[in-house]
Formats: sequence, structure tokens, C-alpha cells
Amino acid sequence: MDMTKKGYRLPTEAEWEFAARGRNQSDEAQWNFPYSGHNNIDVVAWYYNNAGASNTNIPESAKGAHPVGLKDPNRGIYDMSGNVREWCWDLYQPIITTNTPAQGPTGSWYTERVCRGGGWIDAPAACRVISREGHYKPDYLDWAIGFRWARTL
Repeated sequence: MDMTKKGYRLPTEAEWEFAARGRNQSDEAQWNFPYSGHNNIDVVAWYYNNAGASNTNIPESAKGAHPVGLKDPNRGIYDMSGNVREWCWDLYQPIITTNTPAQGPTGSWYTERVCRGGGWIDAPAACRVISREGHYKPDYLDWAIGFRWARTL
């Protein structure tokens, strides 16, 4: 990825979290919600309690990922918590330090990309804005993982 070029790409992990928190650090209440835009996960997310396969009270037709926009948005952005885990550009690192490169280690011992946001199959903790829910090799395919585009202007 060349960040100096205009166009669409996967967001970095930092960009994803900035968007999920509401893009306004001066609004402290908004910035500190555990889920994207709310304290109550049921308002903003599809997760295992309301869409997951482990909940036998949910009809089979309602299990799985849902169309975007059925839950409340966070400042105009929908489904940053729950529904599907979202790919980020960054390579996964188990420990974040202050001198960690923005895109993880290069030529590294680890070649897996970070996923954020949690999915319909995940517990509430995995859907929190702060959670790093999963890391997978770039060719990994799963029904609970998706992506959202970022755009360099």
C-alpha cells in the first residue's frame, strides 16, 4: 500500500479505530463508548446474542451477517461493532509498543493481518472498539469476516 497515492484501500488499524470511535476526540463521552457509538451493544451491533449460531432462540433465517444499516450508526458510520469482523492493512503483532511501526513488522515472523470490530458470531467483548478480534493470513476466507474501504484523498 502506498499511502501517498489517491484511491481506495483497506484502513490501517489506527484509521479503523478512529472511525469506530466517532472521529471526534473532543467528544469524550462518544470517544469512550465501549461499542461504536453506544454503551449498549444491542443498539449498534449484531453479535452472538442477537444473530449468533449459539443462541437457540434465534430462527435460522436470522442467524448470520445482516444488511448494513439496520442498527444505529456512529456519526453516520454503520456496523463498526459486530456484524462482520473487518480486515485492516496492518500486520498483527501480539504486543503494541510506543515504537511499533504503523504497519507492523516488515519481512516479519508474522504475516497475518489484523481484523477489528467483532462479528455476528462473537461475544460482546470481541465487538468492543478496543478489541483486536482475530488475525489471519491474507488469503483466509470466512463467513464472519468482511472489509470496509478507506480512501486516501
